[in-house]
Amino acid sequence: MTVETRTTIELGDVKAVEFECSNCHVKTIVPLNKFKQPPISCRGCNSEQWFVPGSEDFNDLIQMVRSMERFSKPNKLFSMRFDISPVASREGA
Repeated sequence: MTVETRTTIELGDVKAVEFECSNCHVKTIVPLNKFKQPPISCRGCNSEQWFVPGSEDFNDLIQMVRSMERFSKPNKLFSMRFDISPVASREGA
């Protein structure tokens, strides 16, 4: 017998977008409903610039968050969920 544990989320479950600096690990958390644009660089260490305003990545990220907000509203015709993989804890790593 095979047992499979799955975790699914609805976009309405997503409340914020978190950015973590690979250099110093400072996190910037932006509530989804207040997201206007991604942070340009780390506020902790001012490491290398993450995004260039107006670039394809910058604009795509803005559009992705807007789409997430739009599709997070209840829909009477269907439910949409995302199957997510469990993440091994980074505690003590």
